[in-house]
Amino acid sequence: MMRLFSCLFFLSLIFPKYSNAQLNDPNYKTLVNTNTVAEANRLIRELEKKYPDNGYVMMQKGYVQLMLENDVNSALITLSKAAALLPGNDELLTTRGTAFFRKGLLEKAIADQEKAISIQPKKGQYYSKLGNYQFSQGNFETALATFLKGLVVNPSHSDLYWDAFATYYKLNRYDDALELFSKGLTDPSIDQHFLRCNWGKLLINFKKYDLATRQFDLVYSSKEPHMYAEDYHNASIAHYKNGNLERAIFYIDIAITKDPFNTTYLTNRASYAMDAKDWVTVITMAERALAEDEDHVLANMYMAIGLKWGRNDLVKSAAYERKAKELDAKHNNNQ
Repeated sequence: MMRLFSCLFFLSLIFPKYSNAQLNDPNYKTLVNTNTVAEANRLIRELEKKYPDNGYVMMQKGYVQLMLENDVNSALITLSKAAALLPGNDELLTTRGTAFFRKGLLEKAIADQEKAISIQPKKGQYYSKLGNYQFSQGNFETALATFLKGLVVNPSHSDLYWDAFATYYKLNRYDDALELFSKGLTDPSIDQHFLRCNWGKLLINFKKYDLATRQFDLVYSSKEPHMYAEDYHNASIAHYKNGNLERAIFYIDIAITKDPFNTTYLTNRASYAMDAKDWVTVITMAERALAEDEDHVLANMYMAIGLKWGRNDLVKSAAYERKAKELDAKHNNNQ
């Protein structure tokens, strides 16, 4: 054993690709937490000079190509080279699995994710990824089994609850979903706020709007509600569908405060304002959405409506309406 260790250590000195010395390199540590393409590529160039043909550096380069540059083909090439050097690295395999999935190569994505789980069976997100790949194949029962297995090994993983809930919805098995939710409520390791918000989201899908509003209101009424912008948005939808426009506006305004550039939130707020005949807000929200995406169909339509009824500007209103219809027709033709 000592002789084997000595040989590996010697190899790491001669061949940097066998070394993990870069893990303590300041540039590598910075790279792992970098979200800008230019800075990431600068750091990668520095690391490649210092650690040529290093599997870990290749892995990070592939991650940047995939997640920051959205260059799936280059990412697959880089990650596959890294995998040859680091065949037992679960993070590398799950990243390459994501690349395969984006490329539409589901079988290869599943194979990589299954191997990642075999290496590290305690990571809940790995089961979530695998189950979602299986779900994309239409293998809903298989996906459900994967999600439930993930909850066995990692019962506090809130995303797996939503994954399972969504699959139960696809299978039209409300009672089984309710049983899972009830079981989750008894587990102190689970964030009950996230669990209830996920359950509320599922109740919206099942058109049980009154029950959904109760879940969101219960979470919000706590001293420190754990709610993301999406949760506030879902709460607004539940209340709107349940006929409470005032409460819907209350929640959507919080969602927009937390995520002010989300065009879905902005256009939904415009929709609520239209119901309230608040034309100033209709125009304001449509303008904000158009600032993010000038070709947003609903934003153009709401701008047309706001200008017509709020300002009696029929010329501009007609122009926005015409553009909305053209964009909608183009979208339908591309489907």
